Order: sequence, then C-alpha cells, then structure tokens
Amino acid sequence: MTYSLDLFNDLNVYYNWETLYVGRLLGLLEPKEVTRYAIDFLEKHPDINNKYVLELAWDLPEEEMNHQLIEVLETLSNGAFGEESERWIVEKRKWRYCILKTVAVDSRYSSSLFEKIEDVFSIFGCPDDMYTLIRDVSNVRYLPTSEKGKETEEDKIIQLLKDFLTIEEQFLFSN
Repeated sequence: MTYSLDLFNDLNVYYNWETLYVGRLLGLLEPKEVTRYAIDFLEKHPDINNKYVLELAWDLPEEEMNHQLIEVLETLSNGAFGEESERWIVEKRKWRYCILKTVAVDSRYSSSLFEKIEDVFSIFGCPDDMYTLIRDVSNVRYLPTSEKGKETEEDKIIQLLKDFLTIEEQFLFSN
C-alpha cells in the first residue's frame, strides 16, 4: 500500500527529503508525491539551485527517482544518512506512527483492525519495540477472556494501539 504526503500533513508531522527517501525504499510513498514535494520545495526555496531537485520535479521512472533522491540527500542533508543511522530510524518511525495513527482512526469498529496492525508490523520488519503491542493485541484477539464488561475486542485493541502511539509521540515529538 502506498500513501500520499497528506498522511503527514493531516497529522502535523514534519517531513523532509529523508522522510521521502525512507518512504520510497519501504514502498510506502507514491512516486507522484516526490514530484509534488520537489515542486513545492522549489517554490518555497527559490534561492536553492539543485539540479537533482529540478530533476525530481519532472515525472521520472522509479529507479531514476530513487537515484535522484539519493543525490538530493547527499547535497542537501547534513551528515551521513544510512539505514543504521539515528535519523533513518526516526524517519522510519514517523512513517510507522502516521500509518498506525490512521489505522486507529479509520479502523474503529472494523474486524480488520488486528490484521492492519499486523501488516504494519510486517512492513516495518517486525521491529522489537512492537512485539509487546503485537502480543497484547493477539491475546485480545485470540484468547478468550472471562471478563464480563462492556468493552469490546475492538475497544481493547484500540486502547493498546493508543498506548503504543503515546510512546511513539513521546519519542518523535520530545526533541
């Protein structure tokens, strides 16, 4: 599944070239969004004359687009940006946060809520910091409970997801 940058705009989450690059490599960002961002970037920064950004403002084949994004990162970013860098991890978690936040809102009272959370877990390579969420959500989904309350399975899963997202917010927005 691919997303537009509106995902970040709607949640007021800051994004930049690094965010776009991570999204492209994870297969989450539509190519047209990179073009749209490049055009917006050029309009907001008329003083920057970067040939790679100019190239991205045109519809490029995907392979060329990813190459141009690497060039933009090398010319406009400060310092190394690789898959093991702290900045990479932050950008990846931004994507995960925005997608899960959308899942929490859009999947309310949906029988596919559990599957959507599992999909995010899988897309992001089964990150260690999601294991507890996945275990707890699985327990709610698959283990019978003797509690007799008004809270539904979906309510419990939404609460677990909200708790996880609170931790993500603290990580992403405390800086």
